[in-house]
Amino acid sequence: MYYYISQKAAEVRTRFNIVSFPVHIADIEQILIDLDYDLVILPDISKACVIGDTIMMPNAENPEYRRLLAHEVGHIFLHDFNSFRQNPVNTRKCECQAEAFAAYFLIEESLFLEDLKYLNDEELAEKYGVPIEFILFRKTLVDHLAA
Repeated sequence: MYYYISQKAAEVRTRFNIVSFPVHIADIEQILIDLDYDLVILPDISKACVIGDTIMMPNAENPEYRRLLAHEVGHIFLHDFNSFRQNPVNTRKCECQAEAFAAYFLIEESLFLEDLKYLNDEELAEKYGVPIEFILFRKTLVDHLAA
């Protein structure tokens, strides 16, 4: 499962010519525009979601906003159904898949493996423009591709 998701993230980066890190927020927003999605920021929500062709986002700081955008792009490329109608087990699986997509999309595997040798978690978070908790999650995915 994780290999497929890592490949899909790489395909999306290639398709939209994403070659620098941290991935620019404007580049992720452009992907959504190119796919005919509308982006709405709502200050009263705590989680992002896709409803039809609209992505509703909470007002968040840049590292978290970047992660949330990439997560929602993951849903678009991995899931072609309404998750509101899924049972809780399937919903959790889809959320895990979208989060893994975001991790692979925002933090390319070979660069990350090299950076792990020299940078601590805080430096990694700064380099990739993501929250430190996301770096910790991304580290858990390294072993999944090797297995």
